Amino acid sequence: MYDFAIISPITVGRISELAILYKAIDQVQAGNGQVVLISGEAGVGKSRLVADSQAYAAGNDVAVFKGHCYQEDISTPYGPLIDLLHPFFAGHDAAALPADAPAARRERRRQAGEGAQAQRAGYR
Repeated sequence: MYDFAIISPITVGRISELAILYKAIDQVQAGNGQVVLISGEAGVGKSRLVADSQAYAAGNDVAVFKGHCYQEDISTPYGPLIDLLHPFFAGHDAAALPADAPAARRERRRQAGEGAQAQRAGYR
């Protein structure tokens, strides 16, 4: 329906979660790398929590990298990690990857989907 996320401008009832995330960001500033997983049902405030954490991190000169989980990747090990790293390798040719690499499989699925879409459009 929309091409953008709608995020509430305020965080409600997430003080303890924000404290945990801020502490992780403070640990990064102290030289201790951190990994944080935020998960939950739709509508519980994950996007708002991430936005607040990112703002805190940016204000403290801490880089934030995000990976997302997608339903189609349920059988792909390390799906969020692949999503996180994808921007760093996006300029590389998927054909150069091993045939069984998840990124290569995803690219083949994308290309096959585009071909099928074009074919369906031709029948209308």
